[in-house]
Amino acid sequence: MLWEDGLSGFDVRTALANRPPGVVTIRDFPWDETPGLAPDLLRIEAALHALHGPAPVAAAHDLRGLICADGHTRSCAAFVLPTLLRSAARPDTPVRGELLQLAGDLARVDSDRQPDRSDLLEAGFPQLVFDGWGHVVNRAVEAVRLMIGRDADLLFPLLHDPDPGVRSGSAYTLATALPAAGMVTDALTSRLAVEADDAVQAALVLAIAQHERERGRFADALAWCAQRWIDPSVSLGVRFGTGLAWLGLTAEPAPGALRAFLAELPQFVAHDLLRQLPWWWFTFADGRSPRRWLDHLDPPVGPA
Repeated sequence: MLWEDGLSGFDVRTALANRPPGVVTIRDFPWDETPGLAPDLLRIEAALHALHGPAPVAAAHDLRGLICADGHTRSCAAFVLPTLLRSAARPDTPVRGELLQLAGDLARVDSDRQPDRSDLLEAGFPQLVFDGWGHVVNRAVEAVRLMIGRDADLLFPLLHDPDPGVRSGSAYTLATALPAAGMVTDALTSRLAVEADDAVQAALVLAIAQHERERGRFADALAWCAQRWIDPSVSLGVRFGTGLAWLGLTAEPAPGALRAFLAELPQFVAHDLLRQLPWWWFTFADGRSPRRWLDHLDPPVGPA
């Protein structure tokens, strides 16, 4: 039986583990035995094909709605991911940045949430989250992350792509790879050493901090960030990224120097950087103020 304990009994991680080595596709599993998904198969395949057609932006939007509706990763997403990443790796795909954004979103539980400090760098939640079909989103997300780890070699070259959106998107996706491995951090760090774009620098920093946290190297990541946001000789992108990463790595009150650095950033600079970071693209898409969001991350402590 593929179906046990009601809708939430299906575990896509087990379905993937039972597949032989090699690239999987959405047709490599009998989805007609999982209620609520089979009717979407043809539409998913059509959207993947249309990524290379005359309307790739619409196709990417359709694909997102089919496998990441309302920020909830569908159970089929891990089987779609290999095709999605191979499309993103093709130089002739017009929407590579959008596809990498989608891949990274699939690797996070409830990716449409507006993040607070406690989940700035969090890919999963300790509590179970269910999608509209009753499937456990946490399982689907972990399956996607495992598939990203399997295809990390596709993403490493994209860290050096001429398109800054592709570089940021590949960092955003690689940060979630399972199993968490030093080679991912090494690739991100090597790119950071030569990266000149402020927004991409910030993305690389956040990805490094997140992946090191996943590796259990919390203290090292925190110290690495603290050494950089405090140094005025460090580039703006690295200081901004490490400042945000520091806030995401600890619940400790922000030091005065960090608060001052973030507060002194001109509104348009903070907004421009934040809107280019894949972690928060949706947070400011409707015009919400990045200054209010930054202030909310570490509000001043008032009198008792």
